[in-house]
Amino acid sequence: HRKALGEQILAFATFRRKFPNSFLYLHSEPSRSYGGFDIPTILKAVGLDESCVRIADRDRLRIGYSQKELAALYSASDVLLNATYGEGFGVPTVEAQACGTRVITSSWTASADLGGPDSWLVDGQPWWDDPQAAFFQVPLIPSIVAALEQAHEAPRGVSEASVEFAKGFDFEAIWQTKWLPYFRERFGS
Repeated sequence: HRKALGEQILAFATFRRKFPNSFLYLHSEPSRSYGGFDIPTILKAVGLDESCVRIADRDRLRIGYSQKELAALYSASDVLLNATYGEGFGVPTVEAQACGTRVITSSWTASADLGGPDSWLVDGQPWWDDPQAAFFQVPLIPSIVAALEQAHEAPRGVSEASVEFAKGFDFEAIWQTKWLPYFRERFGS
């Protein structure tokens, strides 16, 4: 449930009623095989015809997509929708921006810090996760729909602001500006 597939798919279905030429790509296992959701059942429940949705190839998901293939997927997208219940470090959010793709993400946990200057943050409401003894947040569907509408109105093509923002997460940049000073302070030069 943490990835909020149901909420995000419902929000897309709501958005698509206003913008019927929109398509959704899901980089996810479509079945319950690994404890997830049955995506075709969700699509049917929200009234989305499978012709407007593309789901990642199951075998490729297991093997793994190359960096070049992932970059092509990000670059072909107008926006990455990644409004989840909570993330540690949302690698896809930074990867998409490195490819110049704007993102819609959650306004809590690390996600709030990973959205660049031309991204959209989605509001949520608290949801208690008993096994972790902590609160997640459930993304609010109207907030996701509003972000999708804003993304639809945004300029198409590569977002240089996203690319520049993502450069701040480059390994060398982080090593030089964060880790090296930390190690020097903690353990001496």
